[in-house]
Amino acid sequence: MKYNRTSLAYSTEEIDVENSQEKTASPKTQQRKKKSNAYRFFILCALYLLAIACAPIMKSTQVALAKQQLNQEKAAYNEILNENKRLEVAINTEVDLRKVENIALTKLGMNKPLPSQIVYVNTNASNYGEVVTANKEEDAKKDTMWGSFVKSFMGMFAFSN
Repeated sequence: MKYNRTSLAYSTEEIDVENSQEKTASPKTQQRKKKSNAYRFFILCALYLLAIACAPIMKSTQVALAKQQLNQEKAAYNEILNENKRLEVAINTEVDLRKVENIALTKLGMNKPLPSQIVYVNTNASNYGEVVTANKEEDAKKDTMWGSFVKSFMGMFAFSN
């Protein structure tokens, strides 16, 4: 193809339609293209369906892994609790009053009380106090609805002052 020197457009005389490189495809080639497009579409759909089918499997796998990790964490937690209980028992059994007294005297600078500083108190059964309501009718009034209303009103009044 050549340009006309006088215009920017191609010359229409020089274009040979029969010998152009763009030939129309034969019917067999068109059928092959249609079949290959159909195969491509089929493969694409199959891959899409496979991805949809694998999604729940992947989720269940993730859930199973999370459960396994949770069980490992629970086992570690229970092991730490058991170790804590064991150490607590060991501490409670190792407490020696003489050792405590020695630490108090040496490290903390405490002193033993003098005999004049020690006071013994004897209590009898008659020394215990007991609270008894004087008037049971007042208690019965407080249990009614009107009594609870009066009690709450008096509580608000006492709070506002």
